Amino acid sequence: MKGLNMSDTTLSRCIICMIWPKLPSEVVDDFNKRDDEEFVTLRRKLLRWSVDNAVTLQAATPEGQFNNRIRNNWQLLWAIADLAGGGWPKRARAAALELETERDEPSEGLRLLAAIHDIFGTREAMTSADICAALVVDTSGEWANFRDKGPISQTQLAVLLKAYWIRTEKVSPAGIRLNGYFRAQFKNAFARLLQKPAREPDIQTESVAKPLRLGGH
Repeated sequence: MKGLNMSDTTLSRCIICMIWPKLPSEVVDDFNKRDDEEFVTLRRKLLRWSVDNAVTLQAATPEGQFNNRIRNNWQLLWAIADLAGGGWPKRARAAALELETERDEPSEGLRLLAAIHDIFGTREAMTSADICAALVVDTSGEWANFRDKGPISQTQLAVLLKAYWIRTEKVSPAGIRLNGYFRAQFKNAFARLLQKPAREPDIQTESVAKPLRLGGH
């Protein structure tokens, strides 16, 4: 996600919640709560609840949206919501859908792969220089002013593609051996990454595996 100083691999393992600064017209109370008996009691209840429900949570297979890594990110929270019961299962899944929809924009690397896919067309090989030249044809596009520092360079192209195990080779589309790429090098990345993963139906699970226990102990 643009603006977050983390790799795409790390971000894909995160649940991202955008926290907006308050408007000048908004009034909020300062939080200066000191650790007191109320927090001690709350921590004790949470610890007891986690101990009581650890085995159940470990074995839980909650139903919900998404596939693969995004699903894994949310499964424990869905399991906790199912244990809490009431309206929590539905609210947890609605929150997941809203937050994940907000970050549906493809990453920089995926946008580059999509652009290269279109540039290659039916050609079997292209030089790095030709790819970069094609990327910057649209002078208003992101590659023409890559990261606000001018046209994307062959080195920057190579760095981005290296993350997908795609490295420069010697190609000779015009009979001269130059640094470039074969379309076959992109076959796996194109097939696996340039597709919209189908999300599972939004199942509103209301079942509760075990009553919520947050009583004093």
